[in-house]
Amino acid sequence: MQQKRFLDTSVLRKLLFGTQAYRDYLKDQFKDDPLFISAYVKMEFKRSFIISLIGFYNVLNMPSIENTSDALRFWSNEYRNPYLKAIHELISDFLANQNLISDSAFDKAKALLEIGRLIKRYMAEIRMKFKDTGIDSTRCAREQVPFKIDRYNMESDFEKYVMQFKDVKACRQKCNIHTFLDKKKSKIETLITEAQKLSKTRHTKGFINISENLNKILNEGYSKCTCSMCGKIGDAVIALDAPTNMQIESLDHSFDYLCPPLRLENKKHPSESQLHKKINR
Repeated sequence: MQQKRFLDTSVLRKLLFGTQAYRDYLKDQFKDDPLFISAYVKMEFKRSFIISLIGFYNVLNMPSIENTSDALRFWSNEYRNPYLKAIHELISDFLANQNLISDSAFDKAKALLEIGRLIKRYMAEIRMKFKDTGIDSTRCAREQVPFKIDRYNMESDFEKYVMQFKDVKACRQKCNIHTFLDKKKSKIETLITEAQKLSKTRHTKGFINISENLNKILNEGYSKCTCSMCGKIGDAVIALDAPTNMQIESLDHSFDYLCPPLRLENKKHPSESQLHKKINR
């Protein structure tokens, strides 16, 4: 019988744009098992990855940026957190494979088109390659923002999508996170109790921080759960909304502590650096 596997956001990202060795590792782990993601995981993927890719598209499209080489330099200098550095590496590799890293204005125009196509392809892949769990308890309005990008109107279509996605006030008014958290209150209290038993270490830090934010929401009211706060408890939302008949596939330590109290099966995969160290021994 095939194992039903529910991917958290980090595993989804690695399957789509991890190193070749890591993607091969995951494909070997999953074989032909069906891979599921939820609406909330799709939203997190868009928030952390698609919006950043569109951000690079916008940098390249700036009139003061004359070519792809300048765009890569600008991004590298301005955006230094580890995740946005990863976007820089992904785009660098993509443009290099397309022979589009240059000082040519002509290559800039072509690169804009190719990056736009790349973004659309990733959006199509999460829709077509992965099965939907059919569970959308939070009714996240950010996930429901229409993604309609015409190749002849990419600039304005991307701008419209990002504007609607980042309109957290309007999106929060439409979502159902407060009802979801209220229904899961007893399970949330269990998670908070478990976290209070732990000392903060490198492995427990993420889970403890999530639990502290959940506790803040319960104590201060569900209105405290803004889109920003929701991002801070994202792993808990994923676990609380996970199908009980599926195994969660994750990279984050937090699921080691979220899953047992919720009676969920979880497999934590090695990080990319851990895998490469193992391969190169």
